[in-house]
Amino acid sequence: YIAADNDLEKYALQDINEMEKGLSAITGKHVKVTFMVDRVEGYTSADGDWTDTRRGIIESDTDKLSIASQMETVGEKNMGDGQTLTDFISWSKTVAAADNYALVIWDHGGGISGVAWDETDNDDNLNINEIAQSIQASGVSKDDMLMVGFDTCLQGVVDQAYSLKDLTGLVVASEELEPGNGWDYTGWFTQLGKATGTKIDAATLAQTAVDSFMASYQNSGLNVSLSS
Repeated sequence: YIAADNDLEKYALQDINEMEKGLSAITGKHVKVTFMVDRVEGYTSADGDWTDTRRGIIESDTDKLSIASQMETVGEKNMGDGQTLTDFISWSKTVAAADNYALVIWDHGGGISGVAWDETDNDDNLNINEIAQSIQASGVSKDDMLMVGFDTCLQGVVDQAYSLKDLTGLVVASEELEPGNGWDYTGWFTQLGKATGTKIDAATLAQTAVDSFMASYQNSGLNVSLSS
């Protein structure tokens, strides 16, 4: 759930390309990766400089310069509206039905203020309660929602974790500020691909997200954190 209707837009495109590059590592795990991304004018002209909201299923591709995955436009969506998040989860359940699910919310994070600011919609954002209500409204049970992750700053707070305690098995988030590059999706998928067996459990899903993130900044000199 990529809320890039703000100054992080260029990093959203980079992360989708990271997902495409890493997808081949998890094809044997019977995994599908859906995405929805909202863009905005004025920050980058890459990938055709479209500014609406689009969604699709990640396709394997090694080209890191442009997005290869097919996308359909859904108009201009307010990513700070809980109904938009619910609709994305429900759509994902339809086009990529699975025994288990994981959700990653991508954008700025403000701790107890929530996540997913949308400049086009008066800087509306998802507060902590809205996130929980949106997941609950989607109908995905706690047994099926293995993990909720936050590729954002500052969501590693008790308030965020507590709001999701009845909705998911694990929460992955950072207590610190995250660099613009955020999570390493190629590294994450690559580590998942090396996991034993074809079924990915919650602990493996979360731990590989954390490990790949920390490894990607190992020699950067930056103070980063991510935990589950």
